[in-house]
Amino acid sequence: MDTGAEFADRDDSGDPAAAPAELPRDILFRIFNFAHPNERAVTLRLVNSEFRCLEPRHIQFRDAVPAHAFQLWIVTNYTALTHSDRLKLFAAVSVSGCLENLGCLFEAQCPWSPVCFDSAAKADREHVLQWLLMEGCSVGTPTDCLTVVLSAAKHGSMSTLRWTVRVLRPELTMQVMAAAAAAKHSEWREKISWLLRIGCPWCPLTPLAAAQEGRLDVLQFLMQKGVRPKFNCHFAALARERMDICQWLEAEGVTVPASDVGGFSSDAAEAPFAQALRSGLRLPALRWLTERRGFRFRPSQVIVDAAASGGDVAVLSYILKLGVRREVPTAANSPTTEVLADALLTAARAGRYEVVRCLVQEYGAPLRAVVAAAVAAVSVGCKEGGSARAPTHTLNDAITAAAAATRTSVAEAECLATASTNSCSEVLRWLHSKGCPVDDRSIWNALSRGDLNGADTAYSMAIAGPFRKAALLEMTNRGSLDAMRWMVAHGSPLDGTAFMAAAARAGDLKKVQWLYEQRCDWDPSVFVEAAASGNCELLTWLKAKHCPMGRGAPYVAAATAHADGPDWVTLDFLRTLCCPFDTAALNRIIESCISKPWMSKMTTWLSMCPYELEELIT
Repeated sequence: MDTGAEFADRDDSGDPAAAPAELPRDILFRIFNFAHPNERAVTLRLVNSEFRCLEPRHIQFRDAVPAHAFQLWIVTNYTALTHSDRLKLFAAVSVSGCLENLGCLFEAQCPWSPVCFDSAAKADREHVLQWLLMEGCSVGTPTDCLTVVLSAAKHGSMSTLRWTVRVLRPELTMQVMAAAAAAKHSEWREKISWLLRIGCPWCPLTPLAAAQEGRLDVLQFLMQKGVRPKFNCHFAALARERMDICQWLEAEGVTVPASDVGGFSSDAAEAPFAQALRSGLRLPALRWLTERRGFRFRPSQVIVDAAASGGDVAVLSYILKLGVRREVPTAANSPTTEVLADALLTAARAGRYEVVRCLVQEYGAPLRAVVAAAVAAVSVGCKEGGSARAPTHTLNDAITAAAAATRTSVAEAECLATASTNSCSEVLRWLHSKGCPVDDRSIWNALSRGDLNGADTAYSMAIAGPFRKAALLEMTNRGSLDAMRWMVAHGSPLDGTAFMAAAARAGDLKKVQWLYEQRCDWDPSVFVEAAASGNCELLTWLKAKHCPMGRGAPYVAAATAHADGPDWVTLDFLRTLCCPFDTAALNRIIESCISKPWMSKMTTWLSMCPYELEELIT
């Protein structure tokens, strides 16, 4: 590997101080034994940035990682990965395109799935697709094959698309042509021409996909091929503020839908218009559409919800006030209380806190407990308006303008504008001050996201007792350890063996260790669930703590728990741990694998078990 030429422009010093503190010392010393100084620097940089301090559950391999670092990482961390983590790992390495690292995973018996094909197609890795097929990776169902072709049509090169179509042989649908029309690859013209030549069908979705990506050149090319756009392309282009596309469409005779007898545009235009609002249609484009092109619409539930989801307060206000500005305003044109309530809930679910403030203070949208629950369910770090946070001076100007527009204090506007990057606590306090009720759903949603501050805030406002055992069990299955601790500290009962089994099923060693410290009971089902998860490090710890293994059930779990085949690594590891094996387990494994493609390999593996072949069922 000639790293000197490839990474000559890097300024990494390779200093040990620059390495992550969590990096295991043995790996750090081996890295510094590499001969080439630039290779040491590059390896440290990749380990620090790509491996995220070697957290096995946060694996992202966007670029090819040096085989040296990858193999050492596998040696240190592979046993701590669950079966699900290993599937994600194989798909992530498929994206990187490094066959050497894929071969390392193949030798380690890392499981794979049809997702690997889709990941490689999205990354335009034709050589990885070929390697996966040659090594016997399952392509999956016809639907899986079509998914791979769609990814190749949108993200891949002409060569990758041709390979997926000819080798996987899916039924070409109109979706394939639409994906090719939305492609940003430099070979988009060749892909569209080739698909038309082989008879791939097309529909109005094809030019619409191009308009949604702002591709005027693709629209012009499709027009030359006889694929004529429809009026819905106007809305898609306006959502991207591409007035040039709208002008071209009008020049080609594709106009904005006119008003019908009732003074409104046809119902067929409502869906594409709502989609444009959800995609971020701005006020100048909306005014051009309504005031200069005469587009008329009713402020229906669908339209108002779409505007609330889009997150632009100016657009939402324009739509809500449009009925009042009509020549003959009627009650049917004005938004009802139900429309405002649903729009408020939509904005809360989308994390559009400025829209929430506008609907509550300007239009008197009714506040319900479900709104607070929706706010608590929004992920921390949700971006206002769907984009990155603005610079400080721009954000301050926006806060001041928002406060002036709605006659609120700057402090309230700042609270809501910055809430998207913090806990939901501030928004919950603001809603509660406006009379919004809070119940146990808000507490649960905050805990599900690991937002303990938000949970404390909701708990102080709601009239709620401790969560029941079933709720704590659900949090053990899919929540964080901190959330579990919070629930136990607030009175949730922690008794029985189900909690330990649920933590083992998730493959979470830290949860199991904490439950062990809390004197939580266990039985053989805990070891069985740990075997099903595939976390060998957890199995080692359980045996060291003398967790009962049972007789044969862990082998059955490792062999049958996953639809993509047995977990061979865990099966071998159970044998290494001297886990008991009996005839009943042998028969159950044979019954489940008798008609599967891995039956031959399973028979070979079972032949090394301490039982005679006569004991196998027929």
